[in-house]
Amino acid sequence: MRIKRIHHLTLAVRDLDGARLTFQQLFGTPPSRSLEVPAFGVRAVDLPLGDSTLQLVSPAEHDNPVMRFLERKGEGFYNLALEVDDLDAAIAELSSQGVRISEPVESEPGVRSSFITMT
Repeated sequence: MRIKRIHHLTLAVRDLDGARLTFQQLFGTPPSRSLEVPAFGVRAVDLPLGDSTLQLVSPAEHDNPVMRFLERKGEGFYNLALEVDDLDAAIAELSSQGVRISEPVESEPGVRSSFITMT
């Protein structure tokens, strides 16, 4: 598996608009995009930081992993997204090593994601 780059780092937040304003003021960068991600039941804002992105997410629905994360742990670091050459090969390699990894999901048109379970 070849990791090409850190694609984005995600923070889970309760108030997406408030967090966007805070980080926009801290880093002096406007959001590159705001979007709904129905596959994950979240609203997201991407803030460019150099060659990567800080992504802020908040639940758009009441029952989804981000909402459960916020209830259990509060706001903060949610995930690190790595871009790889071949997602299917990476999943097969990690699975063969005993890593628990989800099946790929199309998070937005043309973008597939899979998640390693840390617990």
